[in-house]
Amino acid sequence: LDAAHRLLVDLLGDRGEAVETVLRDRLAEHAAAQAGRERDAAAAVLDRPELAPDAASTLRLRLAVIKGLT
Repeated sequence: LDAAHRLLVDLLGDRGEAVETVLRDRLAEHAAAQAGRERDAAAAVLDRPELAPDAASTLRLRLAVIKGLT
């Protein structure tokens, strides 16, 4: 992201620093929200009592990875 940082500062001067902070914060918020949606979707599938335990192993692994991101 150094090239993007330099571009913002070159184009906007000191305001580029502030813009970068806002954009980085928004990106982090969107990433966290998406990870949360994926977590909720995986959890909804795993909450079904009719789901066989062996069929859920891959989904449980995916959910564990997603939980690590949130």
